[in-house]
Amino acid sequence: MSRIIFILALLLHSFSATSREFTVLVYNVENLFDADGIAEYSDYQVAPFNSSNPYTPKRFLTKMQNIAEVVSQVNEGNGPEVILFQEFELDRTPFNGGKGDEEVLAEYKEKSVEELLTDGFSAEVANISSIQFLLKVFSEYGMDGYSAVTIDPFETNNHTAHANVIFTRFPVLRTWQRALESARDLQGVKLDIDGYGLYLLNNHWKSGASNRDTAAARRLNAMVVKEELDRILEEDASADVIIGGDLNSYYNQSAVFPDWGQVGINDFLGSETDEVGLVEGTGPILYNLWGELPLEERGSEVYRGKWGTLMQMMLTRGLYDKNGVQYVDNSFFRLAVPGLNIDPVWGQPISWSNIANGHGFSDHLPIGARFRIVGAGSKETFTSLKSGTRERRIPNHQPVVDYSSISEEPFPSAEILQELSEEQRVDKLGELFLVEGDIPNRNRRGIVVGGEFYGLYLPKGDIRAAIEKLGEGAPIRFVGEFGVFRGKEQFIVQDISWLR
Repeated sequence: MSRIIFILALLLHSFSATSREFTVLVYNVENLFDADGIAEYSDYQVAPFNSSNPYTPKRFLTKMQNIAEVVSQVNEGNGPEVILFQEFELDRTPFNGGKGDEEVLAEYKEKSVEELLTDGFSAEVANISSIQFLLKVFSEYGMDGYSAVTIDPFETNNHTAHANVIFTRFPVLRTWQRALESARDLQGVKLDIDGYGLYLLNNHWKSGASNRDTAAARRLNAMVVKEELDRILEEDASADVIIGGDLNSYYNQSAVFPDWGQVGINDFLGSETDEVGLVEGTGPILYNLWGELPLEERGSEVYRGKWGTLMQMMLTRGLYDKNGVQYVDNSFFRLAVPGLNIDPVWGQPISWSNIANGHGFSDHLPIGARFRIVGAGSKETFTSLKSGTRERRIPNHQPVVDYSSISEEPFPSAEILQELSEEQRVDKLGELFLVEGDIPNRNRRGIVVGGEFYGLYLPKGDIRAAIEKLGEGAPIRFVGEFGVFRGKEQFIVQDISWLR
């Protein structure tokens, strides 16, 4: 936690868009869908398409406000100068009369986003895209000056549920995209940073980091990104390139899964954590910034009790020379803010939930780094590293959440939840309860507590085996973490020690 506090202290310094230092943030916002209800995912459809738990404009509003709260933690409330976003909705109705972002924002200048998504909601307002709405929300939070760049869904005809989006305060020189196998289009952007070019390759690869069956798709994803990187470096071997996004791979994928053979991120793309080797020209073609943090702090999301590093930022050697854009050494951070986007018990990301008026942020923590303009210096001379990372062998390490460390103090009974309204239950998400009830049949995996059904999520095999031995209809008693999955309330049993 001390590293997080230190990084946040750095971020509280003010860096304007015209300063010689700027921040780049990478943020998977977990399903930012607009309010028109036309969506590939049923969770984000409106009645009558989804009559059981329809998506509402108020939830959309909450989602955007929570994103803005997180992003505004950077640069003393001004927000980062560049943001690589993942998981915006690939709009099913992207036309809106052909109006651009500036035209739409000017048209609704006199009304707040809250007004538009509550009493002022209409069919016309529903046509405003999630990109345009978030630009307006950012402006209301004092984060102005962004232009948005997204992909064209008809250029590659790759109509996935999501699209990558970049917000930038710098002029855009060029944009392009490439289709990726079973994934969102790769987004390429070249920015003008005070007269110097900065390339951004924004990614969201095929899901399933721990699923061997999907590894082949990620190898193909990596090959396309490597082709784009090679093309840039062929034009200028010293080009300043940031590769970022949600790669659905751990930075140390080859070490975590050594029996998988070659993996996309390490073997095909060439990402490593040898910073010294990169600068000396004897190591990798890309330095993965997860190498900047101590092993125990390398994590942007939690899956089955282990921290993963799906969110990535990788740099080329050009970002260390004394020409153009340069990485500010040791400035890499994960944006985990106690009391905001991480839970108070385990320090995990607070995922988004379609419950009540919406709750949470994202299942991924944003990551970021600072950069500076060093001018027209030498492309053959490089910055001196303060404490350069020299991991010649990628470590086989994943920090583990110690779920067994819960206190032995009495936990409140889960039955008290039945006395609360939906809005009051939202405040209980992530809290631990003593759950006593009966196990229903196998077709309805869950538990009945006081006549009310809750889902039951058992992430570990030993827990599942222990409960399956009890059989249908058997009484059970355990400590459960109250949560929501796809709009349905559930209890999570994170460790076998929670069984009572």
